[in-house]
Amino acid sequence: MKDKLQVVMLGGYAGDGWISIGRYQRELSRGLEALSQIEEPIALTAVAPRPPSWVDRLSSSGPAGARVASYWSRFVVYPRQIPHSPGAVYHLVDQSLSYLVNYLDPARTVITCHDLLHFPLWDRRRQGSPWPWVSDRLYRFCVRKLPACAAIIAVSQRNKEDAIRYLGCDPRRIKVIYEGVSPAFSNPPDPGQLASLRAQLKLPAGPLLLHVGVPTFYKNIDGLLLALAELRRRLREPVTLLRVGPGLTPVQRRLAGRLGLTEAVREVGVHGDDTLPALNHLADCLVFPSLYEGFGFPPLEAMACGLPVVASNRGSLPEILRGAALLVDPEDPGAIAQAVQRVLEDADLRQELRRRGFEHSRGFRWERAAEQTLAVYRSVLEHAQERR
Repeated sequence: MKDKLQVVMLGGYAGDGWISIGRYQRELSRGLEALSQIEEPIALTAVAPRPPSWVDRLSSSGPAGARVASYWSRFVVYPRQIPHSPGAVYHLVDQSLSYLVNYLDPARTVITCHDLLHFPLWDRRRQGSPWPWVSDRLYRFCVRKLPACAAIIAVSQRNKEDAIRYLGCDPRRIKVIYEGVSPAFSNPPDPGQLASLRAQLKLPAGPLLLHVGVPTFYKNIDGLLLALAELRRRLREPVTLLRVGPGLTPVQRRLAGRLGLTEAVREVGVHGDDTLPALNHLADCLVFPSLYEGFGFPPLEAMACGLPVVASNRGSLPEILRGAALLVDPEDPGAIAQAVQRVLEDADLRQELRRRGFEHSRGFRWERAAEQTLAVYRSVLEHAQERR
């Protein structure tokens, strides 16, 4: 009987709230487990730091406590809890975990690079940091070991180019593997669920825009709010923004208030695959004006639901969306508003974007990502055994 391929997948500290990284690890694990049943037996072990209870309590005590808890879990607890399995392939699921290579065999370590946005957006990021020098050094410490890994999985060609440009990674070690769209977004909606959800959220009449993501600086929430204000001036009927994800920051809420958008922005919190597809089906357009994305789940998920997309022309989005969305300059609120207005008012354009989106999103499958990732594991293990 063929020996099982042993894979140890190292994820992040739960208190950090890595929503998209958690999805990546979850969906990839499912794909690998499916392959294990039909192709090659795989023994997959998922690992995350398990800090003492006092650390978890500290993480809920406020922003400062959460930061201390995160650092303690990452840099003190985690290195001591990594299981050492002879012959296993180690997979670090995020570039910020590269420092763990110091405690592993680099020749048997794979790492996934989701983005290196710190480098192209550092001038913007430092403006919101109370200690920019510390933030910069800490980030560089976390990602600087990428070149030491035996293989790097980049989730877009843009990420591959950034890894080469900013960290000097060997291009021969980098494999571009696109992420997938969960099958939950391709299932037909249940009309009863849609009606119930609309009533539960008390959504008003009129066009409904959707934005999915964390309210951090590179998501360009300010530009989105400015575009929404411009759009409401242009249209006769009120437009509502449905915000899915962690709550807006106090600064963002104050901006919404100054723009007269307090009632126009509906925050509904974090939603998973059980309800997020329904929210996509309720909306008229997804607006995604990020300053940078390493991949970008929400636009592809929206396309799988038949929702037209207006997105940024920055980062990897032009590569990932490839003509299936309207792309705009994220720093031009007027251009964002104009593109959304076109979608809302032009029925032929909406239908064409739906058609393109359906077709395009089908090309992003977790099964394919799992197959390509398994090939990377095999290659790394073969090279490691040859070096013995």
